[in-house]
Amino acid sequence: MCGLPRFSFRVRKITITFFIYRITNLLIQEKRPNQG
Repeated sequence: MCGLPRFSFRVRKITITFFIYRITNLLIQEKRPNQG
């Protein structure tokens, strides 16, 4: 895995993007009232 810095960077970027997306989704759910 040490021989693939690009692959690691790409996976890291995707993980960060998914993490931010999940946090944003949770924040939106907290702000909005529960529907149903």
